[in-house]
Amino acid sequence: MFNLNQAISEWRGNLASRGACTASDLDELESHLRDEVDSLERSGLTPEEAFLIAVRRLGDNGTIAHEFAKINKGNIWGRRLLWMAAGVLGYLCLRAAVNCVTGLFVCGVTFVGLRGYGLGILEIATKAFVTFGVMALLSVMIRSGSHSLESRLTGIVENKFGRLTILYGIPFTCALLSLVQVGEPLYLSKQISPQSYGSLIMITAAGRLTWSLLLPFLLAFAIIALHRRNKRETSV
Repeated sequence: MFNLNQAISEWRGNLASRGACTASDLDELESHLRDEVDSLERSGLTPEEAFLIAVRRLGDNGTIAHEFAKINKGNIWGRRLLWMAAGVLGYLCLRAAVNCVTGLFVCGVTFVGLRGYGLGILEIATKAFVTFGVMALLSVMIRSGSHSLESRLTGIVENKFGRLTILYGIPFTCALLSLVQVGEPLYLSKQISPQSYGSLIMITAAGRLTWSLLLPFLLAFAIIALHRRNKRETSV
C-alpha cells in the first residue's frame, strides 16, 4: 500500500543527499510538493497518482539540485569543510582512544607473564581489532543514511551545548587520553627487561610503518566507494 509520507521522506532524502539544498530549501520544496499533492487529490486523484504528478511538475531532483547549487555555493563548501574538520577531529579522537585502550590492555597483560615480541604482536592485534571495529560501525551508520548523519552533525554544531562540547570537551578528552598513553612506556620499562622492551618497540614500530603505508590505500578505497554510492543514489 502506498504511503505518502514515506514517499515524500524518500524524495527529500534523495534530494538532500545531493548536498545542494539547505534545510530551509528542503522545507520549502517539501511544502510546495505537499500543497501540489493536496490540490491534485482534491481533483480526484489517488495519493500515489498525485505524488507522481506533483514530483514531475516540481522537476527532476538532479535539475533542482543543479539550480540550488548555483545559489548555495558558500553553504555547500561550508558543509564540505565541516565534514572535513569533523573527519580530522574524529580520527584524532579515535587514534587517542585506541592507543589508550590498547596501552591499558597491554599493561594489564604483563601480569600473566607475556613479554617481548608476543607483547608487541598482541598490542598491534588489539589496535587493529578496535580500529576496524569502529570503522565497521561508522560504515554501518553511513550506509543507514548519510543525510541523517549530516543533519545530526549540523544540529550539534547549531546547538550551544554542542559547540561547547566540540570546542572544549573533545580536545580536552583527546589531551587527557594522550597523557594516559605516556604512562604506558614508563610502566612497561619498569615491568619488563630492556631486551623485552626493545623487542616490543621493534614490533610496534613495524606495525606503525605498516599502518602508515596501508592507510592511504584504505582512504582511497573509501573515497571511491562513497563516490560510487553517492552516484547511484543521485541517479535515482
